[in-house]
Amino acid sequence: MNIRHFLRIPFALAVCAAAVIAVAQQTAKPAAPPVTLHVGDPAPSISVMKWLKGHPVDLKDGKVHVVEFWATWCGPCKIGMPHLSELAKEFSGKVVFTGVSVWEEAAMKDKTADTMPKVTSFVDHAHDMMAYNVAADGSAKTMANTWMTAAGQHGIPAAFVIDQQGKIAWIGHPLMGLAEVLPLVIDHKFDQAAADKIATDWKDNLANGQKIMTDMGNAEKAKDYAKVIDLSDQVVADMPFAVSFTAPTKYAALTNTDPLKASQFADQSLRDFANAPLVLESFASTIVDDKSSVAKRDYSLAMKFVKQAESCLDPDWSFAETYALVCSKSGDANGAVKWETQALQSAQAAGYPQKMLDSSQKKLDEYKLAVQHQGR
Repeated sequence: MNIRHFLRIPFALAVCAAAVIAVAQQTAKPAAPPVTLHVGDPAPSISVMKWLKGHPVDLKDGKVHVVEFWATWCGPCKIGMPHLSELAKEFSGKVVFTGVSVWEEAAMKDKTADTMPKVTSFVDHAHDMMAYNVAADGSAKTMANTWMTAAGQHGIPAAFVIDQQGKIAWIGHPLMGLAEVLPLVIDHKFDQAAADKIATDWKDNLANGQKIMTDMGNAEKAKDYAKVIDLSDQVVADMPFAVSFTAPTKYAALTNTDPLKASQFADQSLRDFANAPLVLESFASTIVDDKSSVAKRDYSLAMKFVKQAESCLDPDWSFAETYALVCSKSGDANGAVKWETQALQSAQAAGYPQKMLDSSQKKLDEYKLAVQHQGR
């Protein structure tokens, strides 16, 4: 599921459990061979095609390691990257973080094409979003096979925690349990009882978060904006991967109840999510979407959000579409043409359905017409 499509769905319809899980993790289309790699086993070696950031790591150096698997096409991965960067900073000197790109060909029109340029460009643009070591599995798929498939992991993002003895201590979603696991592993206090408790707590969090998110959607539908504001932070506490939905929705609610607080929240969000481009893009999209509940649309603010997002994101179709719309709403017809052209090119390169290509082409034609009108 494309994350921008999810954002365009009316909030009350977007809170079903299936959609929540789809946003938490995205899957490839793997076979189902026997699981041969388990918690407690020695970690496989790290054998990648190319190191793109940082330096090669040694899992037997006596330190705790996190090896996290991601892909450029994976929205949930991008949501989790700022969190990994925060953890890397928090546990600097104690934990070594490494992100490994896998399954890149899953989103390529030509499955035999070289994926390295795309991954390299993504990492080059990521800056502080990925403040840790980054490598690419490449066409050899060694890491995908010896780690992910061997461990029965078919969804990303997925994180492996390696203890001081070089053994796998934990496998899970980096936004759901990793922060709790690491201090225990560092202090040699992580055991099965701790693992079970963390798993149970997060299961409860998800169940509670889904319920609250449903209540939040119903409140927005009923225009009970005070309740939306009250529930939004609770949703993120239970489901941190939902922040790209809840934070902009909270902003929209605030514009209806307290414009000053809305402005303050937007400014704070620009700082808090400075390295989280999907959250930033979502704010911009919410502001310019005529179907959203924003009371007064601040297009200059939307521009700030997309410009900040651009500073840590390799622009894809979704982002280019959003940027084009922001430019259009802001009266920058030339900018709209530039970004919609990039959106169309990205869609064509990715082999998107003709319906999507036609939609982008129609928008591009409209933006070009606006340029002509401005020139008169």
